[in-house]
Amino acid sequence: MSFTKSTKVESLINWLDQNTYWRDDLIIKNSKFGGGLGVFINQDYSFNEDDDKLLLRIPKTNLLNPKNSFIYNLLIEFDSSSMSNSNSNSNSDVILSEGMYGLVLTLIYEESIQENSPWFDYINSINIEDTIIPICLWDDNEKELLKNTEVDLLSMLNYNELINFYIECIKFAKLNEKLINIPSVLDISQKNLNPQKILNLYHDKLILFGKYIQSVVSRAFQVDNYYQLSLVPGADLFNHLQPKIEEGNKLIPQENIHFTCDGSVCDECGEQECDHEESADEDLEEFEELEELEELEDEELEDESDSTPEIEDEEIESKEIIDGEPEIKEITMEYINQIELEDLSDNETDLDPEEVSTLSMDEEDQHRNNENINIDLANDLSDSSKCCDVILVRPPLEKYDYEIFNSYGNELNNAYLLQKYGFINTNENFNNSCLLSVQFFKQISLLKEKLNTMKRGELQEKLDWLEDVGYELIYEIILSTHHHDEQDGDEQDEDEQDEDNHQDCCSESEYYENWPLSIRIKFNGEVTLQTYAILKLIELKYTIFKYKLLNNIKKLKKYIKQILLTHNETDLKSMNNTVLKWCKDKLNSYTPIELIKNSKNSKNSKLIKNLVEQEQNIINRFIDQH
Repeated sequence: MSFTKSTKVESLINWLDQNTYWRDDLIIKNSKFGGGLGVFINQDYSFNEDDDKLLLRIPKTNLLNPKNSFIYNLLIEFDSSSMSNSNSNSNSDVILSEGMYGLVLTLIYEESIQENSPWFDYINSINIEDTIIPICLWDDNEKELLKNTEVDLLSMLNYNELINFYIECIKFAKLNEKLINIPSVLDISQKNLNPQKILNLYHDKLILFGKYIQSVVSRAFQVDNYYQLSLVPGADLFNHLQPKIEEGNKLIPQENIHFTCDGSVCDECGEQECDHEESADEDLEEFEELEELEELEDEELEDESDSTPEIEDEEIESKEIIDGEPEIKEITMEYINQIELEDLSDNETDLDPEEVSTLSMDEEDQHRNNENINIDLANDLSDSSKCCDVILVRPPLEKYDYEIFNSYGNELNNAYLLQKYGFINTNENFNNSCLLSVQFFKQISLLKEKLNTMKRGELQEKLDWLEDVGYELIYEIILSTHHHDEQDGDEQDEDEQDEDNHQDCCSESEYYENWPLSIRIKFNGEVTLQTYAILKLIELKYTIFKYKLLNNIKKLKKYIKQILLTHNETDLKSMNNTVLKWCKDKLNSYTPIELIKNSKNSKNSKLIKNLVEQEQNIINRFIDQH
């Protein structure tokens, strides 16, 4: 990865050897293709189907995650609204114990305690100082060049959310300063903070805070229901390789690895099977059958209280020292497999409490401790359900010097790649599309100006129905039709298709969060079916809308399909003419390419030019087709 310190590779590998299974024939060195460091394998390696494909396995307890950190209890208890000495507003949307918020703050605090952090060598390998800043903190000149691009229209250039998060972190640090020293990036004493004050008075610290965010955003993996987003040491070293396309708009993934872990765990404790799930099921039964089964439920509750599983003893035993084990100098997959096959309970012995209390740190005891650590790690690694794995799925290629690549998201368009990782696909990105909602709302605004009060109300009623009911049903019908067509295609061309290696780059089944975001042109120059449906709704006679869509629950899906999703040639020609006008307006809304090229104040002019040109190419594909 670009922002890993080359001078810290040796200490990072030592950390991986002590806390993970890291395949010993992997090489970390400079990459010509990914920028910065990459992960390579020896060119003599041969890819055979029967060979072990595991490159990295890390116990979930070793992930850098809020739940594994010393600050987690403080994050859970934090409530900025209760701070009596704070005059700034509370940001209720920012929950510091969850998701990206908690992970960023965890990284900041774990870094601040230096060698006292269990992840010190890993964190020390991340080049935070030289990390790129989030695009919302780019200067105004560069933001102006991105005007009316997807990045702009999706509000990715707005810094308010980031600064409000920063303010909450500052409050957290101030509230807990008697327990933990305030990290320097959060050490701001002034009260009554707001985004403008932060920008004007603490810009340098804000930029550094943004680099912490970008370091996390570009490296984090979604693990499971319990750990959620986490930093996974080792897994974030692999560079990105974008997919390629073949005829028929099929994307062919090119990455060599997949990140896998068991995500179906309890969101309260992280276990696969636990009392929390049983309790939830019992509560549901009690709610549904309360009146009829009161006596039976009381008996069940008593039975449960008498038969509580003795989990603690088993957990303690799994950590006990195995007597008579030979010294483990290196953890290999053979050793992990051996542990998996053994019945550990036959070999476990209890430590004498007196012996534990009098342990000295002489060489013999230190040697014994190291053995025990290796045994514990091997035991943890033997349970794959409690680990995260990086698995080789395609052989590294000679043309890339046998570098092993990951994919940072074969489904991400340029806007999201830029926001998360700071780059875009230099060639055409097949996930790109072009949003036309601004042009749609311009047309609606002009239409309302021409209508009388009653007609404006009818138009608004259609939009409200679309928001509340129609859009979800339109998507459901499109999705079901798409899946039906897909199944028919599988039956006809079963031998020609490989579902694991191909995906449709212009799939109609893509879900857009809300209906305005669905008004767009896809990469291949086609209009989304949602766009046509919305245009049809706007033009629909109000009486038909009222009696067949607004007040018809039983046959609503049927009528949506018939009225909004079925088009004749005349319908399509009329709607395409409307979209054509939008496209011309959209092309004129971009910053001119020559102005971007000649911008002297932009460090990212080349990237911005490429991004704008790719969006313009999509629009021109539609124009060329019509």
